Amino acid sequence: MPKTTQKKYITNQSIQTLVDDLTEGQFVAKILASRGNNLHQVETFNGENFLVSMPSRFRRTLWVRRGNFIIAQPIEEGDKVKAEIAHVLDVENISYLIEKGKWPERFLKEGELLTKRGGKKFDESGKEEEDDSMFPPTSSDDEEDDNEADEGFL
Repeated sequence: MPKTTQKKYITNQSIQTLVDDLTEGQFVAKILASRGNNLHQVETFNGENFLVSMPSRFRRTLWVRRGNFIIAQPIEEGDKVKAEIAHVLDVENISYLIEKGKWPERFLKEGELLTKRGGKKFDESGKEEEDDSMFPPTSSDDEEDDNEADEGFL
């Protein structure tokens, strides 16, 4: 697979897909700092700080910065590096996890501020429900508005 196609695939897989559920052992963490060599210091939901590694498939394709949220998968080897980044969370994924009740309480305030939720709702399939106010008025709405306008000038 050519490099550009591979980068597009990884970007689509990581960013544009909604996280269904956290698999066993996975957890949400907040990036605190980059330590170089694709290592990042994170804070977990219980306040623990340690290093996570960026897997080779994400290198030179995805970037994370301080304040981003990730899903990390624990790894057995290593004393300092205790997990590997499994997914980089975007605003839609954070909103979805908050809605489903999978978001950690420790990060709830930051997550809500980051997403500026404003009443976003998700249906059972995980797709965002559309707000009726976003649609243009229908012809029946226009007729009601015209009738109200006519009554006001009598």
